[in-house]
Amino acid sequence: MQEKFSAFEVASLRNHLLRCGMDTFEAGDMIKMFVAHHGYAISTEMAREVASKLENNVNNIACFHERLETATLVM
Repeated sequence: MQEKFSAFEVASLRNHLLRCGMDTFEAGDMIKMFVAHHGYAISTEMAREVASKLENNVNNIACFHERLETATLVM
């Protein structure tokens, strides 16, 4: 399976979300914009779920990347 997002892009997004101290709703919106910018879609609920898992797995980029890849759909 080909990755939708590069590891660098996902790491940059993750670091930005953690650094800015956004709540789950704001982080979910940022994730939705990131995904849409790359030509994919994600539901609001799924984006918020991915964001909430980020807080629990602060040191695990691979886990965040996998969740993001799995949650997105081709538009």
